Amino acid sequence: MYTVPVGQNPTGVTMGVARKKEIYDICVEYDVIIVEDDPYYFLQMGAYVPKDERASPASAADSEKWISSLTPSYLKFDYQGRVIRLDTFSKTIAPGSRLGFFTCNPRFAERLERAGETSTQAPCGFGQVSQASFAVCLPELTSVPAAVHDHPAPDHLAI
Repeated sequence: MYTVPVGQNPTGVTMGVARKKEIYDICVEYDVIIVEDDPYYFLQMGAYVPKDERASPASAADSEKWISSLTPSYLKFDYQGRVIRLDTFSKTIAPGSRLGFFTCNPRFAERLERAGETSTQAPCGFGQVSQASFAVCLPELTSVPAAVHDHPAPDHLAI
């Protein structure tokens, strides 16, 4: 099953936790793999706060609080290794880079890697180099999936 749980066009709706759990349970019952395409994950917005009621500029503690307030990924509920989560750098860090990554169980990761090796004709070298340089300069960003999902990655996941 393919889903865009945050900011899906045309409505921009974000799927809630209860709905994700219901869908996951149905996919378990009927042995369906979930492909969670989540390019807008870090663009989630909280409730509107009028300008005169807003707090001062954000601190590091506010950032942690904000990240923990985000709707969790299907990976948080995935106890069978049936979720393939797709993320991208092109909506947040490097617009237009067309470079992303996936988080899934090792068997799916191996199959996706083989498919990429045989089907990608000319990946954007500039995008790959710029993102690799960015990741090297900011090592804390290489652990995004654990922070995003507010739990350590289970043993069945490959990042």
